[in-house]
Amino acid sequence: MVHTIVAFLWRKPGISPEEFRDYYENTHLKLLLSVGGDAFPLTHTRHYVPRKSVDDSSSDITNTNFQPTVYGGTAEFFDFDCYTEMTFKDFDHFMAFNMKILEADANSDVWKKDQANFVDTSEKSRQIVLLDTPITTKGPA
Repeated sequence: MVHTIVAFLWRKPGISPEEFRDYYENTHLKLLLSVGGDAFPLTHTRHYVPRKSVDDSSSDITNTNFQPTVYGGTAEFFDFDCYTEMTFKDFDHFMAFNMKILEADANSDVWKKDQANFVDTSEKSRQIVLLDTPITTKGPA
């Protein structure tokens, strides 16, 4: 049975939303593919929260200046920068990938430096959860 994991990620303080996205797409993902190897997820989909500068003349690159477009709720609720969804063929596939990540986290200076370059490494940044089987309703064609 397909195993779907989602992770909410926050950018490292001191980098802009654009720098976060650029680093994730052009540097981190290459390392993740290398570390994950044959255990890499079937899919690894990233959804970035688009943010607009409230004051273009400001040097403030925090979420105070870079606000999301919110259609319901408040901007403060959407303080994460990326929602990542990973699908695995089953629990064993997920565990194989997870073990490779844990090994890199414990033993690889390259991995640790990579994480420190773009993602908030505080406890808050470790928001990862299993999802149930998706239920989809399609609109009229």
